[in-house]
Amino acid sequence: MLDLRVSNREFEGVAVPAAMEALAQADAVCFDVDSTVVTEEGIDVLAAHLGVGQQVADLTASAMSGTTKFEDALAARLSLMQPSKKSILKCIEELPLEFSPGLEDLGK
Repeated sequence: MLDLRVSNREFEGVAVPAAMEALAQADAVCFDVDSTVVTEEGIDVLAAHLGVGQQVADLTASAMSGTTKFEDALAARLSLMQPSKKSILKCIEELPLEFSPGLEDLGK
C-alpha cells in the first residue's frame, strides 16, 4: 500500500499559486471537512453543545490511540450524544462553524 502521509516540511517552498491553479482547474476536489474546511471538529462542537463534550473527547482519544476500534467509538459517541436534526440545527445556529483561513479564496 502506498503511504501518502507527508510532513509540512515537504511542502516548504512549494509554489502555492500553482497548487491553487491546479485545484481551480480540477473537475472535482474532495476534502476532509473537520479541521480542514472548518476550523473545528463538528462532533466535538455538537457534543459540547449537548453537554457530553468530555465523554465524547475521551472516546475519541481512545479510538485515536488504537485502544478502541473506530466503529465502536463512533457508535458509543453517537449513543451518548443522541443527536437529532433539531439539536444539530440548533447547534449550528448558536455555534456556527468557521471556515479555515484562505478557504474562501480556494474557490475563486
